[in-house]
Amino acid sequence: MTQGRPPAPMKPDRAGPRRGALVLGTLLPAGLGAAVGGAGNRIAGKRIVGKARTAFGSPPACRPAPVRVAPATPRTPLSHHAV
Repeated sequence: MTQGRPPAPMKPDRAGPRRGALVLGTLLPAGLGAAVGGAGNRIAGKRIVGKARTAFGSPPACRPAPVRVAPATPRTPLSHHAV
């Protein structure tokens, strides 16, 4: 950087609109793809949930009580000899 010279003044750039169009043209396909993909996922999700409700019925209104597991009782070892 030179010490004695001030920076050049900003000039209007004619490439701005062209650059903006290029950026828009680059990003537009990704945005369209995201929109189409999102819509497809929503449709597929609604169909899957509908089929699951048909197969399993509606979910219960409340959760069932948790299952309590009794402690295991000790087992007696099996004899390898025939009785």
